[in-house]
Amino acid sequence: PAVTQLRLEDDVEQLKNELFDESVDQHQLQLVVDRLKLSWAAMGAVFPRSSGPRGASGERPFRSVPGALGPENDRLQVEVRRRDAKNEEALRLVKQLEAARAAARDAEDSCRELQQSNRDAFARGPENVEERPPCRDQDENMILRHLLLSLAGGTGVNWAADPTLRELLSELETG
Repeated sequence: PAVTQLRLEDDVEQLKNELFDESVDQHQLQLVVDRLKLSWAAMGAVFPRSSGPRGASGERPFRSVPGALGPENDRLQVEVRRRDAKNEEALRLVKQLEAARAAARDAEDSCRELQQSNRDAFARGPENVEERPPCRDQDENMILRHLLLSLAGGTGVNWAADPTLRELLSELETG
């Protein structure tokens, strides 16, 4: 009986090892199948006209059938749409950034030109600098009015509701 007990324990141990090995093999096989499904779904989402396996009749069964691959396909399609939306937003921001950089370069160029002309004028001496006619009161009032309106607009102040500002602006307008 002791020999049979040892033999039975060895057989049970061997069967447990075989069961474990078979379980691991099945789990790995299931992982491969799941990854294959995700790959087909990804190919169908990224290349909808040319991807996926062909069925017996030549059609691509996983190409555009929602839910054909289960929740993996649906989740992947949602993520692809989300990625595409983020890419479009990033592209829009990159274009805005490029436009802003171009505007900054233009401003820098005009600033450099203005600085150079100021240096040239200063180098010629004060007698060669053109004198502009002084501003008239009406011009100064217009400049002050526009400045106040810009400040009020930028800060969100309602100048029409404030009697003091309203009076000041009307005085600047009439001169």
